[in-house]
Amino acid sequence: MPKNAPVSMVLPDALGGNRLEGNRAITKWARRYPELDFDKDNWIQGRIRTSLESSGCLDLEDLKRLGVWKNGSERSSSLFKRNTPAEIKRRTGEAYESHSIEPIMQLAGFRTGFPMASSFMHFAFDNEFPIIDSRALSTLGVPEKTHIGKRVWTLYCDKCRSWADYYQVSLRELDRALWQFNVEDSFWKRVRLMETRAAQDDRGCGSDVNRA
Repeated sequence: MPKNAPVSMVLPDALGGNRLEGNRAITKWARRYPELDFDKDNWIQGRIRTSLESSGCLDLEDLKRLGVWKNGSERSSSLFKRNTPAEIKRRTGEAYESHSIEPIMQLAGFRTGFPMASSFMHFAFDNEFPIIDSRALSTLGVPEKTHIGKRVWTLYCDKCRSWADYYQVSLRELDRALWQFNVEDSFWKRVRLMETRAAQDDRGCGSDVNRA
């Protein structure tokens, strides 16, 4: 999809409605978020916030922890290691002081896009920034191959803040609801497709038998 193509983001009916309905729906889907993922969120937020509040910046080990949380592995560690300790301290400190995502995106490991950098912003600042990723965008009807650049990031922030304010939920609750809805919706779509194909195959076999 072209970088400058128009992008729209629409909250699905299952997560929207009037203020009360939306609040209940988002809360319900957020609570379906797996318990292990709740624990991982609390772990990484605790580590990030502790480092920032004590020293005003992160170090390499903090970045590696964030990478493990985001990717479920240490595959980002080799990229983070390309930054000098001084550069990590300076860039994360600038991002924390300015409440801006741009400084941290100058670091290796964050230049690949906004999803990793938005994770830093989300956990660094309580209820100020959402986490942008493909699952959340899919829930909002954004095409899979949409380029996640600054324009999409800015729109996503504006939309999420507006929905969170209107439905009286935290950005963390909204993030979990968007993510979990996509996990379950994607699974059942695959199941329905599989069942449709199986039914078509059954009809084909039946036709062969009748002609024999």
